Amino acid sequence: MRAGLEHGEPVEGRSRPVDDAASWLRSRLPRLKPATRWRYGNDLDTISAGLGDFYIDSITPEDIEDWLGTQSKTKAGATVNGYLR
Repeated sequence: MRAGLEHGEPVEGRSRPVDDAASWLRSRLPRLKPATRWRYGNDLDTISAGLGDFYIDSITPEDIEDWLGTQSKTKAGATVNGYLR
């Protein structure tokens, strides 16, 4: 995901949160410091690996809870909570 941020394809039809987030991030890349750019891209990679195939209108609270539970098995609570921002 990070590798394709500068050259992402436009999304037509239904919206996926990772597509919207990637578009938002591409629009802000020139203004972000390198460390912030890396962190946002890394977070987007992590989120897209678990929820990237879901369309926004099909995501349920259970999907989010399941994904957060999976993340908390290998990451610190503060890291997982940071994905919710």
